[in-house]
Amino acid sequence: MISLSCRLAWLTKTSGYIWLPVLMVPSITLAEPTFEGLGDLPGGFCDSRAWAISEDGVAVAGMSWSEAPERDDGPLGFEAIRWAQDTGIQGLGGLPGRSDSWALDIASRGDVVVGGARWANNVSEARAFRWTDVEGMVDLGVFSSDVGSSIARAVSSDGNTIVGRARGGIAGVNQAFRWTAATGMQLLTGMPSSPASVASDISADGRVIVGCLGNEAYRWTEALRLELIGPVDAVFAKAREVSVSGDGSTIVGSAFEAGTTEPRIGFRWTTAQGFVLLPLPSFAREVNPQAVSYDGSVVVGYTVDGNDHNRVRPFIWDDATGIRNIKDVLIQEYGLCEVAAWSLGFVRDVSADGRSIVGTGVNPDGNGEAWLARLPGPNAAILFGDLDGDGNVDLDDFSEPNACLRGPEAAPQGCPPEAFADLDCDDDQDLADFARFQVEFTGGT
Repeated sequence: MISLSCRLAWLTKTSGYIWLPVLMVPSITLAEPTFEGLGDLPGGFCDSRAWAISEDGVAVAGMSWSEAPERDDGPLGFEAIRWAQDTGIQGLGGLPGRSDSWALDIASRGDVVVGGARWANNVSEARAFRWTDVEGMVDLGVFSSDVGSSIARAVSSDGNTIVGRARGGIAGVNQAFRWTAATGMQLLTGMPSSPASVASDISADGRVIVGCLGNEAYRWTEALRLELIGPVDAVFAKAREVSVSGDGSTIVGSAFEAGTTEPRIGFRWTTAQGFVLLPLPSFAREVNPQAVSYDGSVVVGYTVDGNDHNRVRPFIWDDATGIRNIKDVLIQEYGLCEVAAWSLGFVRDVSADGRSIVGTGVNPDGNGEAWLARLPGPNAAILFGDLDGDGNVDLDDFSEPNACLRGPEAAPQGCPPEAFADLDCDDDQDLADFARFQVEFTGGT
């Protein structure tokens, strides 16, 4: 156990001195958490949505409005997007004759994007697509003819294997497919023609595919073919929206009761443990996992409030800390006070290491916007009180904030931002902020 030494620090106030103990903590390598809105395409609504992030956390895929919607057969106005730090937001266009498209997944290096797009020959149908910088958006077709619909839901790490759902004709049943350049679109071997099925996710190497057959979750591999993994338990018998970890070991999803259509509980499944239910927070009526890290240790998703069904909250889960509200984590644990002005809404995906998370919320201007949060590594320490950025919290950091101390609900006046140590993000500087400063105090190093 690391021994902690204490020293006394003083806080000057107009009424005199207050003496308080200060904990000394060892200095360790720092990493900066970040949060940013990803913007939107020009034209149309001010709105963007993130659906997926590359395994390395570098690139994001989703959709944004680039045109104003038109009635009847006109475009609905949304367009698939790719976002990266070095390029910003990029519209990916659509299939010939139609501009509407939406991206649902992105390959490891961010160079392949998949999703769905309206098809020129039938305004009510969509076609699965594969997009690259070189080829642009390519229609993956349907099973056997030009009549039908398809959606690409997920892509392998190398971008060469794509899964989703497709149906033939107008009244056909949706069925899970796997696509490669060599084979084209094919039914999953061993998958029955009914009930309806969908392949919703794929492992990084493309060898494990998961989805739902009717209301039952399945796992499919080339060697074992179709494996139904059964109901969660006697009550939660129906599964939906299942995802798989990059290594193929862990499946997450949500389940609902027979006779209802509302998911109530989230689950995590492994071959070793079977189904493990995620806890249902006291305020929530639903837990909806959306994605899982490469090794299955981190799950992200959203909850739906019990008293307000329109209120959703993003969560992150791991075995050590359980379910935590991502907004609370960003503000209270990492001091990203700018997040307080956002409604973070839906979380959709997480990077392989579980540290980069994307979702869609409402920004401070009241517009829908995709966002990206990056969390520091598990051994990083975030020192909110290190105002001069020298890697420690000492009296140099304390001198200016001390002069700006005004008490609860009193924002400092005439204090530069770098001297305002609002460590608890409540828009004032008081003894609660100083208490956190004390805990972080390292002294000069």
